[in-house]
Amino acid sequence: MTVLVFPDTTVVRNFAILHRMDLLGLLVGERGAWCGTVARECSDQAKNEALRDMALAPDIFGAPWYPEAAEQIDIRVVRDGLASPGDGPHQHLGEAETVVLASRRAPGALFVTDDRGATLVAVQHGLKVVTTAGLIRLAVKTGNLAADVAWGYVQTLVAQDRWIPWEARSTRASFDSWVAG
Repeated sequence: MTVLVFPDTTVVRNFAILHRMDLLGLLVGERGAWCGTVARECSDQAKNEALRDMALAPDIFGAPWYPEAAEQIDIRVVRDGLASPGDGPHQHLGEAETVVLASRRAPGALFVTDDRGATLVAVQHGLKVVTTAGLIRLAVKTGNLAADVAWGYVQTLVAQDRWIPWEARSTRASFDSWVAG
């Protein structure tokens, strides 16, 4: 059985910031899938000149999956669990939709997210989770990315206020240790 790889919008955005959608595509291979909300968010964000590479995401993840009526209730329950007071009605919807669709239709799927709340919910629903940093580490370990370049990517993402684990960003030595771990 092929394990499908589902992103959230944040991860696609991170690879667009790096102008490395090709690397994301290489890591995902032919296993990409995504939900309609994440696809729409990526399309909307691709209108920003700095994020135009997000328009390449359909080449990686294919046609979006859309929820059926019965799945809508579970999506709302998961979304409400992820939300904080003051969050808009669409915040966390992509993560919730992904968790519900992936866990129901593709058990054992891999969810790529940097959202800690979504990570906890995804694991509770039987999904495996990896972060943007985890994909960068994988790219180095598989020889698809030089460690020097990966370190530069980490610095770029940190400068853009993107989440990277402390051990991967604090110093080059800690980064090298983290990659090797």
